[in-house]
Amino acid sequence: RGAIVNTSSAAGTQISPLLAGYSGAKGAVVMFSKSLAAELQPKGIDVQVQTPLFVTTKLAKIKKASVTVPSPSTYAKAAVRAIGYDVAISPFWSHALQLWLMDCLPTPLAIAIVSNMHHAIRKKGLKKEAAKLGTTDDKKAQ
Repeated sequence: RGAIVNTSSAAGTQISPLLAGYSGAKGAVVMFSKSLAAELQPKGIDVQVQTPLFVTTKLAKIKKASVTVPSPSTYAKAAVRAIGYDVAISPFWSHALQLWLMDCLPTPLAIAIVSNMHHAIRKKGLKKEAAKLGTTDDKKAQ
């Protein structure tokens, strides 16, 4: 017996405007894991792909844990408990709920929600980058 656990992203299961390359790569992790699971199951090896959403990390730039954003240790405990269950799973309960709700929405609405989130993140990042470079919209216009 053994287990292989891969990590994907919501971008690998949802249409993700502004993240097409990342979304494609994470979607490939999902399909690779599902295919490998079918291949290795007869040998007693569990393969699972876990899909987290946001976790409080420096990368996510989220400092406070909440009902929808667990701390790394809380997420890790849920991830370890989930090993051996479904091939594709979002192990933290509120992440699984959020992904399920997004799947229930009409596709155009789900795309609009994700697109608005990604555009807001991009706008914030561009503003921060401009501040680092000492430029403003006024200076760009000149």
